[in-house]
Amino acid sequence: MPVQWQPDKLKLKSRSRLRLRLDGYSDALRIEIPFYALVGSSRGPKLVVIAGIHGDEFEGVRVLHELARAIEPKKLKGTLTLVPVANPQAFYAGVRRNPVDQGDLNRAFPGSAQGSMTERLAHTILHEFVLGNDYVLSLHGWSKESLVVPYVEYPIGKTEVHRKSCAAAMALGFEYVHPYHWPAGPLGVSALDHGICCY
Repeated sequence: MPVQWQPDKLKLKSRSRLRLRLDGYSDALRIEIPFYALVGSSRGPKLVVIAGIHGDEFEGVRVLHELARAIEPKKLKGTLTLVPVANPQAFYAGVRRNPVDQGDLNRAFPGSAQGSMTERLAHTILHEFVLGNDYVLSLHGWSKESLVVPYVEYPIGKTEVHRKSCAAAMALGFEYVHPYHWPAGPLGVSALDHGICCY
């Protein structure tokens, strides 16, 4: 559950723009993750949408900023947390991996509070944004030099959380829906380990 912010204390029918400070840097260097929390007429269900895990995938970053402005909290049921730039150092450098340690954030989950810079970032994202939600949607692009046909993937499995993840992916209405065996390390695998639907 979050330590730096308290989503259950946000007012109903509200939109908040917040910042999460990342620990482990010198006092002279302040690294933050900006995010939005939109609370509707009820607190649940809870969905977090995360983009910018890879710093050179810009489409999701823009979409989440636009979505944060477009959604009217009073028309929303539940809590929607939008994290446009999950990997700020990689994003500002315009590269896939964290330039400090060359770590791939989407192969570092669940992370470690005492690990490398990328492992600490993964740990923070998992604990501050993911845990406590019902659903996680991780947005990706195809790097800044490429284009990709829009599609959604979901984890293959026979448990209830796998079935709900598949249903959530189908509900997005994409033409291409891809069942996938995720390797160790992606955000979605850690979400599943905690019983949270992901796609």
